[in-house]
Amino acid sequence: MSEPLFKSGVTGDEDPEDSNELIYSLDTFAEDSIQCMALIGELSTIGDNQSSGDDNKVERICERFDYLISKWQTNPKLIESHVKHFLDAIIESVSTSAAVDGQRFTAAFTLMHRLVACIGPKSVRRYLPTEVLWLSKLVEWCERQTPEDTKSWPTRAMLLLWLSMAVKTPFNLKKFDSKAETTSAQKTLVERIYALIDRYLKATDKSRDSAAVLAAHFFARPDIVDQLLERFMSESLPVLDKSFGHVMAVAVLLKVADRQNISPFAERVIEVSAKMDTTGRELMTKWKVKLIGRSALSLMRPRIAKWRYRRGRRQLSQNISLQMADQKPAAIQSTHENTVEDLEDDCDYSDIPEQLEVIIDSLLNALHHENTIVRWSSAKYLARLTNRLPKEMAAEVVDSVLQLCEWKDSDSSSHGCCLALAELTRRGLILTDQLPQVVDVVQKALLFDELKGTFSIGSNVRDAACYVCWSLSRAYDSQVIQQFVHRLAPTLVNCRRAASAAIQEFVGRTQVFPHGLEVLLLTDFHALATRSHCYLDIALKLAQKPEFGDCLVQHLVDKCQHWDRDVRELVAQSLGLLSTVIDMNPYLPQLLAKSLSMDLNSRHGSILAIGHIIGSVGDKISPELREQMESIAVTLNEKKLLRGIGGEFMKQALSVLIEKCSSVSLSISSESKVIDVWIDIICNAIVSEDQKTRGDAVVALPVFCYQYLRNRHELKTKVLDQLLIHLNSSKESPRIGSSMCLQTMSLELLDVQYYNTCFEILLAHIRSGDELCGSRASEVITLVELSLKFRPIDDNRRQQIVDCLCLALDDRTKDSRGDVGGTVRLAAVDASLAFINEATDGQVIDVLKLMTTQCVSVWQKERHKAFNVFKEIVFGRQLAQIDRQFMETLFESTGDEKADHWRPFVRLLDVPLFTHNVWKGLAKNVSNPTETYVRNLLKQEIKSMDGRVFNAFLDLYEKADQSADNLSLHCIHCSHFLLTSCRTDPDFRHRVLAQTWTAGGRTRDCQRLIGAVDVFCAGVQTDDYRQSMSYLVILLCHAFPRIRTHTANQTYVSLLTADDSPEEALDLLTQTDWSQSLDVLRPIRDQICDALNVAKPRRKATGADNSAK
Repeated sequence: MSEPLFKSGVTGDEDPEDSNELIYSLDTFAEDSIQCMALIGELSTIGDNQSSGDDNKVERICERFDYLISKWQTNPKLIESHVKHFLDAIIESVSTSAAVDGQRFTAAFTLMHRLVACIGPKSVRRYLPTEVLWLSKLVEWCERQTPEDTKSWPTRAMLLLWLSMAVKTPFNLKKFDSKAETTSAQKTLVERIYALIDRYLKATDKSRDSAAVLAAHFFARPDIVDQLLERFMSESLPVLDKSFGHVMAVAVLLKVADRQNISPFAERVIEVSAKMDTTGRELMTKWKVKLIGRSALSLMRPRIAKWRYRRGRRQLSQNISLQMADQKPAAIQSTHENTVEDLEDDCDYSDIPEQLEVIIDSLLNALHHENTIVRWSSAKYLARLTNRLPKEMAAEVVDSVLQLCEWKDSDSSSHGCCLALAELTRRGLILTDQLPQVVDVVQKALLFDELKGTFSIGSNVRDAACYVCWSLSRAYDSQVIQQFVHRLAPTLVNCRRAASAAIQEFVGRTQVFPHGLEVLLLTDFHALATRSHCYLDIALKLAQKPEFGDCLVQHLVDKCQHWDRDVRELVAQSLGLLSTVIDMNPYLPQLLAKSLSMDLNSRHGSILAIGHIIGSVGDKISPELREQMESIAVTLNEKKLLRGIGGEFMKQALSVLIEKCSSVSLSISSESKVIDVWIDIICNAIVSEDQKTRGDAVVALPVFCYQYLRNRHELKTKVLDQLLIHLNSSKESPRIGSSMCLQTMSLELLDVQYYNTCFEILLAHIRSGDELCGSRASEVITLVELSLKFRPIDDNRRQQIVDCLCLALDDRTKDSRGDVGGTVRLAAVDASLAFINEATDGQVIDVLKLMTTQCVSVWQKERHKAFNVFKEIVFGRQLAQIDRQFMETLFESTGDEKADHWRPFVRLLDVPLFTHNVWKGLAKNVSNPTETYVRNLLKQEIKSMDGRVFNAFLDLYEKADQSADNLSLHCIHCSHFLLTSCRTDPDFRHRVLAQTWTAGGRTRDCQRLIGAVDVFCAGVQTDDYRQSMSYLVILLCHAFPRIRTHTANQTYVSLLTADDSPEEALDLLTQTDWSQSLDVLRPIRDQICDALNVAKPRRKATGADNSAK
């Protein structure tokens, strides 16, 4: 069945044709494996001596190898089949290296470390060679390493890891020592390895981890235990609190050594570990838990508790025979007879350590630790230890864990307790009479969600609770947990992705989960990834099942007070959908009570829910409940709960309630008072700064006015006058809210005089060009929508609307937020499409010309919208000035989306009607260094165009200074592109250089100046050499040192590529420090002018000079 923790991989129901799924197969890594082997093979071309060329090559090989390997870090099993080949090739490179500190030697072990970092040291160790000949070599190589060298730490770490495998040789290590070594003062092999361990356990890099593994396997050898284990433990235990390396070494030793050899030291380890202060050291705390847990396990004989709950037998054939005989499963038959004692001896618990209480207490305390890794370790060792205890003691452990599940405590303790329960459950260590308590805890944990500061906590608790459910379904028989499934199933359904594996396990193993297969298909892990899909689609389908409907509704009613606003809104929408299949009258009293609660979240969520329920069921609600709903707004207003920050939430929720009541034509009793309050709420909400509140009020007001104020002239006039006041405001929010309301206001509520007044106000705002772009965007659309309601439109007003559209299409307002005028342009594009049928052909052409600029905008959203609208207008209306057949050919699809968008508008440069406006947009794209596609396309297409296209660019360039969108800078960059990439005539180059000097050379804008220098340097490569150099030599003595330096560097590069450049000028450009004072630099600049035969710049006469004259 499924695993509780999901791993990357392919399952049988995945579609291999789905490109959105990452599909793995056995040969997926094959291509990358070939590249990795080629990179390892390149190591043979690297010399042992240090050289800059080899340094670059090593860096390239390592980076590429790391990239290829890291892609598979989420699924390392696919790499394991290739690991042996990688290691063989790496070790071959190591063997052929002449120097231990050579580049090839170091690079080989760097690649090995990248492999270890990806798939883990355990997977790599098993493939390392352990032949006898390697042992002495590895010890020698390790001794020749320098621990102080910070660059070679991967080499040391991998050598020690390899040595940890080599020391497992079955031969006695004394046989590796020569007679001279054993009789002289020279160290033996054992002493040398001990010295290496002692040295590297004190290191601070990754070699410490490898040294810990080496120490464990070295001291676990039978020939070393009697000789050095006592010495090592006596040296390590006093420094455990200070040396992290010794902590790791002892912990790994407790795991790999024989229990009889290590148990004499276990009590001392527990005593020392319990006293260790690991506050603020998370890794140390994790290994402390491992020390305590492994020491306790080493003191107790391995056994399978005879009293634990057992489900089935180990052998499948025995289970099948039991099922056929309709018998209950008997005791588990162990397959590990050599490591686990016979079940008959399980009653002998004489090996239980005296420090058991200290051990259990330490592990229980670790369940509260803030680090997840510590809690995981504690839960695992607590369960393993419980498995070796008698029934009474184990029950006390389980009770202690259950007592720790105080949900008012931190999420860390809740998570740790659930992990411990899951591990205990998975091993069958929770007896059937304790299961009800466990299920109670799990039910609470599945709904655990709390606000902590600005974020939520509890997802890890819910995941752990689902892990408990997963364990229950695996460890216990369906008859045992059947009574709990109906309690857990609704809660699991509420829990989204974390419950997916648990539900799958319940359905597959117990076969008592209600509507198991249908729920399993609905609650697929990927289907639950989107929260809105869960609340609005899956919940509706599950609610149609009798077992889940009421539970889901009650869960959503309880969740109306969630701290997250988005969740409350989803809950409300979900309840509205569920009300179509479930009677909501029993639940509405709870929501009505919460709607008047003092808790803001409860009020907000419940009012939203009531509104959506009304929108779904309408008059099906009982009259008593309907009367209470009507009074919500009045009561909140009387309690003054519609003010302040909380008032914004209430206005938004009540706006939804009003809109839903209006949309279903809900009859209102005692209308006068309720409607007056509703009017005040909506009129205040449409001017709110909160976009959500304002948006819901804008939707509600037109519907409300049509339903309840259509025949109430005084109230209708009051609302419309209020809208007019807001529309004429100087603030952005009132203008946005009122203009958006007018867009959807029914024609029955308006008259011509009111329209004329609104039209003049809207016209003045759009023409003002103020910085309130949000309001102007809304007002452009309102101007068009409102005018279309009062058709026919006279010629004068039609021209005014088109002028406003053109003004909005060319809006380039900028502020601290950036190009805020973009919102106005987007709105103008939509408004143009709506109004285009009312405009004359000439007016349509004016709009289309401006829209072509948006079609080649740097902003993708604007570009795509304008492109679609442009095509719709061009092909939806016959225009005399546009060749319809030419346009159809131009916009013919080629299958390449990018080409289909850009190529037509680049070719429109050759159409005089659109040339100027297309250049205006293209200049910005060409100046963008990332738009290589546009640059290449323009370079290709402009070859077939005549000089008129270049003249149009010059006209734009000369008028660019009048633009507010930094168009001059874009034109400077575009000029550089045209000079370097396109064939241009001398007159164009001369005018471009002159205009660049005007636009960029005479400013104090560094960006323009740098761009101008690049243009002049491009001119040096043409026959305008003398004109370009005359500008450059002036900039060599610019007031800004940055500009002087940049000019000198670029001029030098340009002169290098030019013919017959004098050496004297080149030397002066490179050897001069251009950050010096101008008095020093001007004579040098004059020498450069003489060398290049360029006229020397003349200084402008200052005020002092004029006085002297």
